[in-house]
Amino acid sequence: MGSDKTVYIDIGSGFIDISHLVINDTLVINRYAFNDGYTSAQSDCSFSLKYNPIIFGQIIASTSNIPIKITQTFLGVTSNIFYGHIPYNRSWDYNGINELTIVKINATDNLDYLNKAVGEVIYTNCAVCNPLDTEHSIVHLLASRAEFFVNSSVTIPTVIAKFAPSNEEDYIYDILGNLVIDKNKKM
Repeated sequence: MGSDKTVYIDIGSGFIDISHLVINDTLVINRYAFNDGYTSAQSDCSFSLKYNPIIFGQIIASTSNIPIKITQTFLGVTSNIFYGHIPYNRSWDYNGINELTIVKINATDNLDYLNKAVGEVIYTNCAVCNPLDTEHSIVHLLASRAEFFVNSSVTIPTVIAKFAPSNEEDYIYDILGNLVIDKNKKM
């Protein structure tokens, strides 16, 4: 890849570096903090990958989302700049010539994992977001219902005596967005 960015994927046995297969200048990361409605928006990335029979075979054999992370090193410090997954419902174009095959990879951040109905929940005496006490943090409790890990140092200390979504069919993503926006407006 010839840059300070490193691309890793996890095909089932831990993250492996595939940067040597990424075609120069094809890596594009689109970061979206919010959409036109000022709610969270899903970020994505794409790049072209040189054909490698082992890696490509493992990718197409995977029946689930493939975790991906991209790091960047600046002044000797390495930071994650993208973390997400290659969706399991991916498709490929193949011209039949292995040595000339280029695989276009599209990935999204993990925000879509929160597109899950919340179900019946009631939380009492919980802060909106408290990374130091995740058992009493509505953001963390809701995210865990979607098996989503929140790694944030942001604290919204407002304690809500009783929190219950108005409809158990509402998506966790929407509830979190409304909760965080509403509490930040009042602060």
